Amino acid sequence: MKISTDISFLSYCVGGRNQMAACLELLGETPFRYADLSMYSGSAIAEPDWREWGEKVGETAERLGIKLVQSHGSGSTYEKGEYRDKCDELLRREIEICGMLGIPQIVLHALCKEGESWDQFNKANIEFCNSLLDAAEKNNVSLLLENSCHQHGNGYYYYLYAEQLLETIADMNYHPLIGVCWDVGHANMQGADQYKELVELGGCLRGLHIHDNMGSLDSHLLPYLGNCNFDSIIKALVDIDYKGYFGMEAYSLLPPGFGREGHPEKKLLNPSPQLYVGAANLMYDIAKYMLMQYNCYEE
Repeated sequence: MKISTDISFLSYCVGGRNQMAACLELLGETPFRYADLSMYSGSAIAEPDWREWGEKVGETAERLGIKLVQSHGSGSTYEKGEYRDKCDELLRREIEICGMLGIPQIVLHALCKEGESWDQFNKANIEFCNSLLDAAEKNNVSLLLENSCHQHGNGYYYYLYAEQLLETIADMNYHPLIGVCWDVGHANMQGADQYKELVELGGCLRGLHIHDNMGSLDSHLLPYLGNCNFDSIIKALVDIDYKGYFGMEAYSLLPPGFGREGHPEKKLLNPSPQLYVGAANLMYDIAKYMLMQYNCYEE
């Protein structure tokens, strides 16, 4: 398996119009050569020159020798109307950016509403995915459904287990552009048997969000800092012959910088970019070590 990472954790120490390109510049100082592009952090998708923004990101990645292998889409809303239309239009733009940059898949968060039944939830999310399929097909970009946990639900239904994800995929007639991104941190909070869940997903598994927690908060810690059973996870990936990337999503490498404005005496609020680079190096080393123990690490 090759290791990738969501680059948005680096946005804590850079800002401005070209935030994602600046994140890539920092990532270029690490061993990571595969990256996930966050479309909901530091993007300009809502601006008139969104295509130019995408081109800048792509040019930066190409210059640095970094391949963009996955994206994370912005959210939408359950209720139909003007706001939903705006959200979905942004998602279509994000899918087009993926097509422009050769990013093969984008992760979607499910649409939720308090008090809905499974049938209502399933129907709403099938309709949601179908509304984006024309853009996905035009740009040859897969839409990946992501699992969550009860702690995120707040009374809402959500995808919690492989069985639910697979039911939606089956109800969409196993469309080749519909798959799953399994978030191991969410599954750990749910108390899921991750070996069982991943084996059940089998070939529908196209992406991963790898991070750790203590089972109660979605902390996005580095592996080994929580209680997630990564032996069961990696063993399952080997057993199903998973072909995707080992996608790190450990945001909490360092405390996020909140700016020194108004707090000149608080010099430690913003860790330096080089500290973030060092933390990213450690993240890569940990992921590499884990995969090497199962003889499945690839450069």
